[in-house]
Amino acid sequence: MTTQADKNKQKKKRAEKKKHQHMTEQRDMAVAKKHRSRTEEYIAIAVLLIFVPFMVIAAVYWPGGGGQGSSGHGGTGLKEGKYTAVYVSDRPEGGSSTPVAVLNVQGQTVPVTEDDLIQQAADNSQEFFEGQPGASIQITVKNYFISDFEPL
Repeated sequence: MTTQADKNKQKKKRAEKKKHQHMTEQRDMAVAKKHRSRTEEYIAIAVLLIFVPFMVIAAVYWPGGGGQGSSGHGGTGLKEGKYTAVYVSDRPEGGSSTPVAVLNVQGQTVPVTEDDLIQQAADNSQEFFEGQPGASIQITVKNYFISDFEPL
């Protein structure tokens, strides 16, 4: 064989070796990418399994949740007992269509809606919400809800 033929043969072998090396690198990169994506999937699933229950529990037990009084207990936020209250206004400034009475109880302003009334107070809710600003009323609170009232 001539030297030119040997050179061409060597060139061909080098080209095949480079091609084989390139194909091996591509295959190794594909395997590594697949392994990496599978690992990322497992991590994402683990994070979701931990994060979602935590968020649900936090939403349920977050203090001062929606629709509850200022103390986070629901109702008026007042503890059990009898209180003397004064009507401040019969409707908040927002002018909502639901009946609301704003009471001043021991220096604390307490908005009262129909949802805050139970038992006899709920039965006579129409009378409760007809209170005039400045009028005094005695309220009975049970479980943070107004259970009874009587004008003074």
